[in-house]
Amino acid sequence: GFPKPMLARILKSFDLDENTITCHLPLIATDQMIGFMWLWGESLWESDLPTMSVFASQVAVAIENARLYEEQQHRLRDLALLHEISKNVSASLDLGEVLNRVVQGAVEAVGADAASLNLLLEAGQARMMASVGMSEQFKARTDVRPGGTTMTVMRTRQPLLIPDVTQRPDLVKPIVLEEGVKSYIVLPLPGRERVMGAMFVFW
Repeated sequence: GFPKPMLARILKSFDLDENTITCHLPLIATDQMIGFMWLWGESLWESDLPTMSVFASQVAVAIENARLYEEQQHRLRDLALLHEISKNVSASLDLGEVLNRVVQGAVEAVGADAASLNLLLEAGQARMMASVGMSEQFKARTDVRPGGTTMTVMRTRQPLLIPDVTQRPDLVKPIVLEEGVKSYIVLPLPGRERVMGAMFVFW
């Protein structure tokens, strides 16, 4: 059960007397506790525990099933959106239009605030080719630093997550801070023979 001070606060929040009979039942699904059920009343008996435990188990299963269903629906929505992006991209042969559709699709797919895409032009040089959700000032600065995030991600071929831009002055450019970005992830764009560039997704 709860420690007495905590239990007293809980009872008080529900306007219940400290002498109220309570029962706390764990909600367990797939061998993990996902929560608890709290029952109270004037006529709770120890003999009621088996029935209440069965009920708690049913509640836990229902909650877990609802959670799994919601996750499945979310995946289906993501797949449908990605399929739509793929169709839109395939419908155009213009590189600029394709890249703009890619960054717009990335923002919509993950609920981000903005995105940009940098492409490798030649060895050691890349340039921002598309962006959405950023200011005109940001869009105008297309040059990519040789030792910056883009080249780092392309070299390692691994995604890079920046959960707090204020903690990585070595990688985060001042103009990104000026845009009000709080965090972002950078994804390598693999080609057939080499990494073609990197996509930034901003929150």
